[in-house]
Amino acid sequence: MSRPEFSIVPLARINAAHRWDIHPFLGPEIPAGLNRSLLEAGILHPPLLLELDGGGFEIIDGRKRVQAAREILNLHECPSLIVPPASPPQDILSLLLASQGCCAPLSPMETAYFLQICGEFLDPEEIAELFLPCLTGRDNRALLPRYRRLLALEPGLQKHVHHGLISEATVLEMLHLEVEDRTTLAALFTDFQMGGGKQRRFFSLARDIAMRAGTTITALLAQPPLQEILQHRQMNAPQKVQSLLAVMQQMATPSLYRDEQSFKARISTLDLPPSCTVLHSQAFETEEVHLSIRFENVDRLQMAAASLVQTLKDAGLSGT
Repeated sequence: MSRPEFSIVPLARINAAHRWDIHPFLGPEIPAGLNRSLLEAGILHPPLLLELDGGGFEIIDGRKRVQAAREILNLHECPSLIVPPASPPQDILSLLLASQGCCAPLSPMETAYFLQICGEFLDPEEIAELFLPCLTGRDNRALLPRYRRLLALEPGLQKHVHHGLISEATVLEMLHLEVEDRTTLAALFTDFQMGGGKQRRFFSLARDIAMRAGTTITALLAQPPLQEILQHRQMNAPQKVQSLLAVMQQMATPSLYRDEQSFKARISTLDLPPSCTVLHSQAFETEEVHLSIRFENVDRLQMAAASLVQTLKDAGLSGT
Protein backbone atom coordinates (compact mmCIF):
# COMPACT_ATOMS: atom_id res chain seq x y z
CA MET A 1 0.00 0.00 0.00
CA SER A 2 1.51 3.34 -1.06
CA ARG A 3 1.63 6.11 1.52
CA PRO A 4 -0.35 9.30 0.91
CA GLU A 5 1.76 12.32 0.01
CA PHE A 6 1.48 15.76 1.57
CA SER A 7 0.38 18.56 -0.74
CA ILE A 8 -1.36 21.95 -0.75
CA VAL A 9 -4.66 21.58 -2.61
CA PRO A 10 -6.91 24.38 -3.93
CA LEU A 11 -10.25 24.07 -2.16
CA ALA A 12 -12.06 24.66 -5.44
CA ARG A 13 -10.73 21.33 -6.70
CA ILE A 14 -12.19 19.32 -3.79
CA ASN A 15 -15.62 17.97 -4.74
CA ALA A 16 -18.56 17.31 -2.45
CA ALA A 17 -18.90 13.54 -3.02
CA HIS A 18 -19.85 11.53 0.08
CA ARG A 19 -18.71 8.10 -1.11
CA TRP A 20 -16.35 7.57 1.87
CA ASP A 21 -18.35 9.47 4.49
CA ILE A 22 -18.90 7.50 7.71
CA HIS A 23 -20.75 10.39 9.41
CA PRO A 24 -23.84 11.04 7.25
CA PHE A 25 -25.95 11.33 10.42
CA LEU A 26 -24.10 14.44 11.58
CA GLY A 27 -25.49 17.84 10.66
CA PRO A 28 -23.75 20.56 8.68
CA GLU A 29 -22.55 22.42 11.77
CA ILE A 30 -18.85 22.46 12.63
CA PRO A 31 -18.23 21.09 16.16
CA ALA A 32 -17.31 23.79 18.70
CA GLY A 33 -14.12 21.96 19.68
CA LEU A 34 -12.90 21.80 16.09
CA ASN A 35 -13.82 25.44 15.56
CA ARG A 36 -11.79 26.49 18.60
CA SER A 37 -8.83 24.27 17.70
CA LEU A 38 -8.65 25.62 14.13
CA LEU A 39 -8.78 29.23 15.26
CA GLU A 40 -6.06 28.63 17.84
CA ALA A 41 -3.68 26.32 15.96
CA GLY A 42 -4.86 25.92 12.37
CA ILE A 43 -5.17 22.54 10.62
CA LEU A 44 -2.98 20.12 12.58
CA HIS A 45 -4.50 16.96 11.08
CA PRO A 46 -4.71 17.41 7.29
CA PRO A 47 -7.73 15.94 5.52
CA LEU A 48 -7.21 12.76 3.53
CA LEU A 49 -8.08 13.16 -0.16
CA LEU A 50 -8.28 10.78 -3.11
CA GLU A 51 -6.85 12.23 -6.31
CA LEU A 52 -9.17 11.73 -9.27
CA ASP A 53 -8.18 11.16 -12.90
CA GLY A 54 -9.73 14.45 -13.99
CA GLY A 55 -7.56 16.53 -11.67
CA GLY A 56 -10.09 16.93 -8.86
CA PHE A 57 -10.03 15.44 -5.36
CA GLU A 58 -12.52 13.46 -3.30
CA ILE A 59 -12.65 13.58 0.49
CA ILE A 60 -11.86 10.28 2.19
CA ASP A 61 -11.61 11.72 5.71
CA GLY A 62 -11.74 15.27 7.09
CA ARG A 63 -14.96 16.66 5.62
CA LYS A 64 -15.45 19.06 8.56
CA ARG A 65 -11.86 20.25 8.31
CA VAL A 66 -12.31 21.09 4.64
CA GLN A 67 -15.57 22.87 5.47
CA ALA A 68 -13.87 24.79 8.29
CA ALA A 69 -10.97 25.78 6.04
CA ARG A 70 -13.52 27.47 3.76
CA GLU A 71 -15.96 28.91 6.29
CA ILE A 72 -13.85 29.67 9.37
CA LEU A 73 -10.29 30.19 8.17
CA ASN A 74 -11.35 31.70 4.83
CA LEU A 75 -8.64 29.73 3.02
CA HIS A 76 -8.46 29.14 -0.72
CA GLU A 77 -6.21 26.11 -0.39
CA CYS A 78 -5.71 23.46 2.23
CA PRO A 79 -2.79 21.26 3.39
CA SER A 80 -3.83 17.69 2.61
CA LEU A 81 -2.69 14.08 2.41
CA ILE A 82 -3.19 12.80 -1.14
CA VAL A 83 -3.98 9.17 -2.00
CA PRO A 84 -2.93 8.29 -5.59
CA PRO A 85 -5.67 7.81 -8.18
CA ALA A 86 -6.85 4.25 -8.92
CA SER A 87 -5.71 3.04 -5.48
CA PRO A 88 -7.33 -0.29 -4.56
CA PRO A 89 -10.47 0.17 -2.40
CA GLN A 90 -9.04 -1.91 0.44
CA ASP A 91 -6.06 0.45 0.59
CA ILE A 92 -8.34 3.50 0.71
CA LEU A 93 -10.45 1.88 3.42
CA SER A 94 -7.34 1.05 5.46
CA LEU A 95 -6.18 4.66 5.21
CA LEU A 96 -9.63 5.92 6.18
CA LEU A 97 -9.59 3.67 9.24
CA ALA A 98 -6.07 4.78 10.16
CA SER A 99 -6.97 8.45 9.74
CA GLN A 100 -10.08 8.10 11.92
CA GLY A 101 -8.11 6.17 14.52
CA CYS A 102 -5.84 9.18 15.07
CA CYS A 103 -8.71 10.83 16.97
CA ALA A 104 -10.53 7.99 18.75
CA PRO A 105 -11.84 4.46 18.13
CA LEU A 106 -14.81 4.36 15.81
CA SER A 107 -18.22 4.66 17.46
CA PRO A 108 -20.83 1.96 16.75
CA MET A 109 -22.44 4.21 14.12
CA GLU A 110 -19.11 5.02 12.46
CA THR A 111 -18.34 1.31 12.42
CA ALA A 112 -21.72 0.55 10.83
CA TYR A 113 -21.17 3.06 8.01
CA PHE A 114 -17.55 2.00 7.51
CA LEU A 115 -18.67 -1.61 7.10
CA GLN A 116 -21.40 -0.52 4.71
CA ILE A 117 -18.78 1.16 2.51
CA CYS A 118 -16.63 -1.97 2.76
CA GLY A 119 -19.58 -3.98 1.46
CA GLU A 120 -19.58 -1.98 -1.77
CA PHE A 121 -16.11 -3.28 -2.65
CA LEU A 122 -15.44 -6.44 -0.64
CA ASP A 123 -17.27 -9.66 0.15
CA PRO A 124 -18.12 -10.53 3.79
CA GLU A 125 -15.18 -12.92 4.17
CA GLU A 126 -12.72 -10.21 3.09
CA ILE A 127 -14.32 -7.65 5.41
CA ALA A 128 -14.17 -10.07 8.33
CA GLU A 129 -10.51 -10.85 7.65
CA LEU A 130 -9.26 -7.34 6.87
CA PHE A 131 -11.23 -5.04 9.16
CA LEU A 132 -13.39 -6.73 11.81
CA PRO A 133 -10.47 -7.68 14.11
CA CYS A 134 -9.30 -4.09 14.50
CA LEU A 135 -12.88 -2.77 14.74
CA THR A 136 -14.40 -5.31 17.10
CA GLY A 137 -11.60 -7.60 18.25
CA ARG A 138 -13.20 -10.51 16.36
CA ASP A 139 -13.24 -11.67 12.75
CA ASN A 140 -16.74 -13.15 13.00
CA ARG A 141 -18.74 -12.17 9.90
CA ALA A 142 -21.94 -12.80 11.91
CA LEU A 143 -21.34 -9.34 13.39
CA LEU A 144 -22.04 -7.67 10.05
CA PRO A 145 -25.86 -7.96 10.19
CA ARG A 146 -25.82 -6.50 13.71
CA TYR A 147 -24.14 -3.33 12.45
CA ARG A 148 -26.38 -3.18 9.39
CA ARG A 149 -29.37 -2.99 11.72
CA LEU A 150 -28.02 0.28 13.17
CA LEU A 151 -28.32 1.88 9.75
CA ALA A 152 -32.13 1.55 9.97
CA LEU A 153 -32.24 4.04 12.85
CA GLU A 154 -33.46 7.59 12.32
CA PRO A 155 -30.63 10.14 11.94
CA GLY A 156 -31.35 11.65 15.35
CA LEU A 157 -31.00 8.30 17.09
CA GLN A 158 -27.87 7.51 15.09
CA LYS A 159 -26.38 10.73 16.41
CA HIS A 160 -27.28 9.77 20.00
CA VAL A 161 -25.64 6.36 19.57
CA HIS A 162 -22.56 7.98 18.03
CA HIS A 163 -22.14 10.30 21.04
CA GLY A 164 -22.72 7.47 23.52
CA LEU A 165 -26.02 8.85 24.84
CA ILE A 166 -27.86 5.60 24.06
CA SER A 167 -26.17 2.23 24.35
CA GLU A 168 -25.82 0.03 21.30
CA ALA A 169 -27.57 -2.89 23.03
CA THR A 170 -30.58 -0.76 23.99
CA VAL A 171 -30.98 0.89 20.61
CA LEU A 172 -30.92 -2.47 18.81
CA GLU A 173 -33.87 -3.55 20.97
CA MET A 174 -35.60 -0.25 20.23
CA LEU A 175 -35.60 -1.14 16.53
CA HIS A 176 -38.55 -3.43 17.27
CA LEU A 177 -40.65 -0.40 18.29
CA GLU A 178 -42.61 2.05 16.22
CA VAL A 179 -40.80 5.27 15.29
CA GLU A 180 -42.84 7.38 17.74
CA ASP A 181 -41.92 5.14 20.67
CA ARG A 182 -38.25 5.10 19.67
CA THR A 183 -38.24 8.89 19.52
CA THR A 184 -40.00 9.19 22.88
CA LEU A 185 -37.57 6.87 24.62
CA ALA A 186 -34.53 8.47 23.00
CA ALA A 187 -35.59 11.90 24.25
CA LEU A 188 -36.13 10.52 27.75
CA PHE A 189 -32.79 8.69 27.86
CA THR A 190 -30.84 11.73 26.70
CA ASP A 191 -32.74 14.39 28.69
CA PHE A 192 -32.32 12.42 31.92
CA GLN A 193 -28.81 11.18 31.02
CA MET A 194 -29.64 7.57 31.88
CA GLY A 195 -26.77 5.12 31.89
CA GLY A 196 -26.87 1.89 29.92
CA GLY A 197 -28.18 -0.21 32.84
CA LYS A 198 -31.06 2.13 33.61
CA GLN A 199 -31.86 2.47 29.91
CA ARG A 200 -32.25 -1.30 29.57
CA ARG A 201 -34.35 -1.59 32.74
CA PHE A 202 -36.60 1.33 31.78
CA PHE A 203 -37.02 0.03 28.24
CA SER A 204 -37.84 -3.48 29.42
CA LEU A 205 -40.47 -2.28 31.90
CA ALA A 206 -42.05 0.20 29.49
CA ARG A 207 -42.22 -2.33 26.67
CA ASP A 208 -43.71 -5.09 28.83
CA ILE A 209 -46.33 -2.83 30.45
CA ALA A 210 -47.35 -1.29 27.12
CA MET A 211 -47.64 -4.69 25.42
CA ARG A 212 -49.77 -6.08 28.23
CA ALA A 213 -52.03 -3.03 28.17
CA GLY A 214 -52.29 -3.07 24.37
CA THR A 215 -50.96 0.48 24.09
CA THR A 216 -47.81 2.30 23.01
CA ILE A 217 -44.91 3.38 25.19
CA THR A 218 -45.66 7.00 24.28
CA ALA A 219 -49.26 6.62 25.49
CA LEU A 220 -48.07 4.81 28.61
CA LEU A 221 -45.74 7.66 29.57
CA ALA A 222 -48.63 10.12 29.11
CA GLN A 223 -50.59 8.49 31.95
CA PRO A 224 -51.07 10.67 35.08
CA PRO A 225 -48.82 8.75 37.55
CA LEU A 226 -45.86 9.01 35.19
CA GLN A 227 -46.63 12.52 33.95
CA GLU A 228 -46.74 13.76 37.54
CA ILE A 229 -43.14 12.63 37.93
CA LEU A 230 -42.00 13.90 34.53
CA GLN A 231 -43.49 17.35 35.20
CA HIS A 232 -42.38 17.55 38.84
CA ARG A 233 -40.51 20.81 39.41
CA GLN A 234 -38.63 19.94 42.59
CA MET A 235 -37.16 16.59 41.51
CA ASN A 236 -33.85 16.49 39.71
CA ALA A 237 -33.21 14.09 36.81
CA PRO A 238 -31.84 11.13 38.87
CA GLN A 239 -34.76 11.42 41.31
CA LYS A 240 -37.24 11.40 38.44
CA VAL A 241 -35.63 8.31 36.93
CA GLN A 242 -35.78 6.46 40.25
CA SER A 243 -39.41 7.45 40.77
CA LEU A 244 -40.37 6.47 37.23
CA LEU A 245 -38.73 3.07 37.63
CA ALA A 246 -40.46 2.53 40.96
CA VAL A 247 -43.92 3.36 39.60
CA MET A 248 -43.36 1.28 36.46
CA GLN A 249 -42.22 -1.66 38.56
CA GLN A 250 -45.51 -1.41 40.43
CA MET A 251 -47.41 -1.17 37.15
CA ALA A 252 -45.62 -4.27 35.92
CA THR A 253 -47.25 -6.20 38.79
CA PRO A 254 -50.91 -5.05 38.55
CA SER A 255 -52.11 -6.48 41.86
CA LEU A 256 -49.27 -4.78 43.72
CA TYR A 257 -50.03 -1.53 41.88
CA ARG A 258 -53.71 -1.72 42.85
CA ASP A 259 -52.77 -2.41 46.49
CA GLU A 260 -50.40 0.56 46.43
CA GLN A 261 -53.05 2.90 45.06
CA SER A 262 -55.62 1.67 47.58
CA PHE A 263 -53.10 2.13 50.41
CA LYS A 264 -52.33 5.70 49.34
CA ALA A 265 -56.04 6.50 49.12
CA ARG A 266 -56.68 5.25 52.65
CA ILE A 267 -53.72 7.11 54.08
CA SER A 268 -54.83 10.34 52.39
CA THR A 269 -58.14 10.19 54.31
CA LEU A 270 -56.24 10.36 57.62
CA ASP A 271 -55.29 13.98 56.94
CA LEU A 272 -51.87 13.55 58.55
CA PRO A 273 -49.52 16.54 58.67
CA PRO A 274 -46.60 16.65 56.18
CA SER A 275 -44.18 15.68 58.95
CA CYS A 276 -45.78 12.21 59.13
CA THR A 277 -44.93 9.33 56.82
CA VAL A 278 -46.73 5.98 56.68
CA LEU A 279 -45.00 2.97 55.12
CA HIS A 280 -46.38 -0.50 54.42
CA SER A 281 -44.45 -3.76 54.46
CA GLN A 282 -42.54 -4.68 51.32
CA ALA A 283 -44.95 -5.91 48.63
CA PHE A 284 -47.69 -5.91 51.29
CA GLU A 285 -46.37 -9.22 52.64
CA THR A 286 -47.86 -8.41 56.06
CA GLU A 287 -50.53 -5.98 57.22
CA GLU A 288 -48.07 -4.02 59.34
CA VAL A 289 -47.72 -0.28 58.77
CA HIS A 290 -45.05 2.03 60.14
CA LEU A 291 -45.69 5.63 61.13
CA SER A 292 -42.71 7.98 61.31
CA ILE A 293 -42.89 11.55 62.58
CA ARG A 294 -40.27 14.13 61.75
CA PHE A 295 -39.41 16.71 64.43
CA GLU A 296 -37.37 19.83 63.93
CA ASN A 297 -35.19 18.98 66.92
CA VAL A 298 -35.12 17.03 70.20
CA ASP A 299 -36.74 19.89 72.11
CA ARG A 300 -39.79 19.68 69.86
CA LEU A 301 -39.93 15.92 70.42
CA GLN A 302 -39.77 16.38 74.20
CA MET A 303 -42.64 18.86 74.06
CA ALA A 304 -44.82 16.34 72.19
CA ALA A 305 -43.64 13.19 73.98
CA ALA A 306 -46.20 13.16 76.80
CA SER A 307 -49.14 13.53 74.40
CA LEU A 308 -47.73 10.89 72.06
CA VAL A 309 -47.24 8.39 74.89
CA GLN A 310 -50.81 8.92 76.11
CA THR A 311 -52.17 8.52 72.56
CA LEU A 312 -50.25 5.25 72.16
CA LYS A 313 -51.62 3.97 75.48
CA ASP A 314 -55.16 4.85 74.47
CA ALA A 315 -54.64 2.95 71.19
CA GLY A 316 -53.30 -0.08 73.06
CA LEU A 317 -49.83 0.30 71.55
CA SER A 318 -47.83 1.11 74.66
CA GLY A 319 -46.38 -2.37 74.82
CA THR A 320 -45.16 -2.48 71.20
